[in-house]
This record gives sequence, structure tokens and C-alpha cells, in this order.
Amino acid sequence: MKKICCLFLLASVISTSLRSQELEDTTLGRMKLNFVVPDIPAFKVMGTDPTDLLRPSTPKALAVSMSSFNDNGKIIIPKAFALEISPALLLNSRKGPTELKQYAKNAVVNSFRISVGSCTDTSLSISGRNLAIGLRMSLIDEGDFGTDVEAHQAIANELRKFRINSDDALKEFAISKGLKEEYEADADVFEQKHLKEFNKYLADEKEPNQKAFLASVKKLKEDYKKKHWNDEKLDLAIAVLSSSPDSLVKNLRFNQAQLWLTWAHKIGKSNKAQLLAGLNTQVTKNLRDTAKTIRNESYFNLSVPVRFLFGTNRIKGFAEGQYKYEGQYKQSSVLLNFGTELNIVDGIWVNFYGGFNYNTKTSATSTEFNFNLKLTMPENFKFF
Repeated sequence: MKKICCLFLLASVISTSLRSQELEDTTLGRMKLNFVVPDIPAFKVMGTDPTDLLRPSTPKALAVSMSSFNDNGKIIIPKAFALEISPALLLNSRKGPTELKQYAKNAVVNSFRISVGSCTDTSLSISGRNLAIGLRMSLIDEGDFGTDVEAHQAIANELRKFRINSDDALKEFAISKGLKEEYEADADVFEQKHLKEFNKYLADEKEPNQKAFLASVKKLKEDYKKKHWNDEKLDLAIAVLSSSPDSLVKNLRFNQAQLWLTWAHKIGKSNKAQLLAGLNTQVTKNLRDTAKTIRNESYFNLSVPVRFLFGTNRIKGFAEGQYKYEGQYKQSSVLLNFGTELNIVDGIWVNFYGGFNYNTKTSATSTEFNFNLKLTMPENFKFF
């Protein structure tokens, strides 16, 4: 009830604050924040990472992941690529604050995302390909700027200031057009007569009131990211991987299916740490087995990864441990991994990590190293 009241207050404030339009920076599409780009289910199911943890995060309208650019010291074209979209964010990107009440009410449903990915697979043949499809929902998503009523109220306060200051801007607009006498005769009539042109004048980012408003919203966003990058989240996702010995879709065969459940929890009150705990289950086939007696046999794998992160939204380091059981080989392994997540520029993230994987059956230890690139739309990107 509190959320509904706050959203109703926001709608009331903004409806009286704006003239004939919603300010561009108050639409849902512009309320996106570039927290770390989440792992993409269709990317993870292709086995591109040594860990089976699916990183949860606030939904992105569009996100892209690419695998390592390195192969034995040589720079190569990435072998794996995946794309994730959020239909609700894309379809509602132009909705303003007065329409956010319903969007926030259906936050779980609106968090639905779909991903597709592809990669090479030379284990089947020299031209083998994998195709993956993934689905994901955020069951818990604290720290979503687009559905946070307190953040909306902060923007409403800035809009109230903008409304007060825009009264002065109307006079400046009249003077700039040589229409001071018409304005002084009746300001309300003048505003209605020149409303379209005045709105265009206000929308200019160089206009003092608009410039001040944009600066205020930018600061709100930066402060929000600092305080909420490690808020509590719970993601549920599934993905299916099919493989083909060539590039023909008709030759695709079921390879594996995976399910993830990952919980993110804020540690302490300093906004510097986060704990991720996950569960990953897999049903797989070995497509390299050609014997009729076993070619259709399925195997069950189970992974329990845990990751501890420390830092800021922009740059953080992490330590990770994972236990994994592989049903086909009836063996277990333990992974110890260290890495960092770095936001190079708005919308571009890189992950570096490496560690050791110990096989409990053979007592063999192997080293793991990976680097991947994640992309999403910059915060100020406009669809239309």
C-alpha cells in the first residue's frame, strides 16, 4: 500500500509539474542504470566460463556477451556470442512517470528476458556449431531505479524545482523572441499560444533550467549506483543448447539443458561487498558417443557456486569457490577462482578471472583463465 501511495503522489506531482510533455529524462527508457551487465543464460549454457554461477542483476533492455579474444596468446575473433533482450523494457521505454505505477506493480513479470547465443563446436566436426536459447526472470530485484518509489520521489522533487524555475524561463523565452510585451500582457495566454515552441526551448540541454535538471538527475543516478549496486536479488533462469555438425539448422540435436537459481545479498552497510550463492543443475548428452546403446543416454550434473565481491559498482574484485558433480564420469571437482569486473566506459564491462580446478577422482589440478566482454546500451542512449 505504501508503494502505491508513493507512486500516486509521484504521478500527481509530475502531472502538475510538466506542461504538455513528459521530460525525456523521466521516461522508463532513460531510468536505466549501468550496473554490471548480468551473465546471459544462452551464453553460460555454451560452457564459455569455468564457473556455473549465473550473475543476477537488474534487467537490461539489451545486453551482449562475447567470449575470450585470446587463444594461446593470439588475438582471435570471439568463438561465442550471445544477446539478451527485455521485451517489457523495450516496449515501455517511452512511458513516463505517470505510467510507472502499473509497471512497478508487475515488476516480476516485466523482468522476463530472452536470450539467444551461438558458438563454434569443433568437438563434433571442424564446422560444428552450437545454438542456445535462454529465459530468465528476477523474482527479487532490490535496487531497480525504474521501479524504486523513493528514487521516483527524488526525481519528482527535482521536477517540482524545474516547474518553478520554468516560469522564469517563460519570460526569458519571450525576451529571446522579442515578444516581451505579449508575455507581460497575459503570461498564461502567451504560454498556450507558444506552448510547442516553448517546450522545444525548454528541452534544449543548454537552457539553464534544463541543464540544471539534467545535472540533478545525473547525480541522483550516480548516487543510486553507489548505494544500490549490491542490493538483494534472486534470479531464476533456464537455457537449452542444441548442436549441429555443420551450420544447418535441420541437423541440430539436443545437447543439454540447464537451470540456475542465484541469490545476491548485500553484506554490511558500507555498500562495498556482496555475496552470491547459486545452484545449477544440468541434463546433458554426449553427442560424440555414436554407439546406439548410449547415444541417447542423458546425464545429470550439479554445481553449487559461491562468490564474494568487494569494491564499487565501477570496479570490484572477487573470490569464488564451486563444487561440481558430473554424472557421466561419476566424478566431482572443486574450483577456486579469482577475478575482477571493470566498467571501462558507460555500457562496456570486462571480466578477468583465473584459478585452479581440482578433480577429486583423479587428484589432478588444472589452471583456468578467461576474459570476456559485456556490452549494454549507454544510459543516455535513445531508441527514438
